[in-house]
Amino acid sequence: MTGQRRLRPAIVMLVLLLGVLCGMPSPMKLIAEDNPATPEREKTWSPFGTGACHIHNPSAGDKARWIPQMTQIGVRHYRTVQSGWGAVEPKPGQWNWETLDQQMTYLESQKGVFGGFLIGNPGWNTKDARGSLPVNNLEGWSRYVSEVVKHCKGRITYWEVWNEPPNGTGRDQTAADYAKVVMAAYKAAKAADPDCVVVRRNVKNDPAKLTLTYESTTGYMKAEPYDIPDNQEWHTAKWRIDDAQFVNMWAYNFTMNSGSYVIQSVTVTKQEN
Repeated sequence: MTGQRRLRPAIVMLVLLLGVLCGMPSPMKLIAEDNPATPEREKTWSPFGTGACHIHNPSAGDKARWIPQMTQIGVRHYRTVQSGWGAVEPKPGQWNWETLDQQMTYLESQKGVFGGFLIGNPGWNTKDARGSLPVNNLEGWSRYVSEVVKHCKGRITYWEVWNEPPNGTGRDQTAADYAKVVMAAYKAAKAADPDCVVVRRNVKNDPAKLTLTYESTTGYMKAEPYDIPDNQEWHTAKWRIDDAQFVNMWAYNFTMNSGSYVIQSVTVTKQEN
């Protein structure tokens, strides 16, 4: 990351707004054991799991072509069923659970453990462009999340928000837009099923650290890490870098290791000596 050209030393303040945005936690065995609401079928843990592309995953019939082979070799963990917004709410306020229910019933018959996707921007949503995150219709998005999580309560514990972003996001959309969708999903999902897992760093919700490395004329230097206290909300991290060599003759150059966190914004301010 580069800032404005500087020809003399300065003291710099970095301010970051960051939030946790991660998918399914690990290890699943510990989560299952710690959570009394976890169905019994989830408590037999395996390190192996699988998923399928959209061609082989839309329906129970599609799954039946390849799931039995997985069951035969002991693979029982599946990334997701087809639970996208447009699939379960094809028209505003009209809910269709038939295909989703068939998928869950089939996977349960194979003793499968599966998660769900919170994803989609249906064609009837005119507030957002097709192929983009529904940031202009968070009310509708939250309603969808609430309904699908409520419907699947007791059958799906783990929910993943979107698939491999920036896939399926608008050309000009940013991590901050994704954060809006995730935070709205988290609030709606937890209200519908307090025992579900949507946004979580690890089993025990342990503190994590955000690290900053910056370039000076004497090499790469590490600032004191920022301890992230929890993953329930956005946090602001601040560094004051008194190393005058941080500002070299070209730019502010620094990198941050944010782990499973998304950095919403970065502000670099030159401080008066």
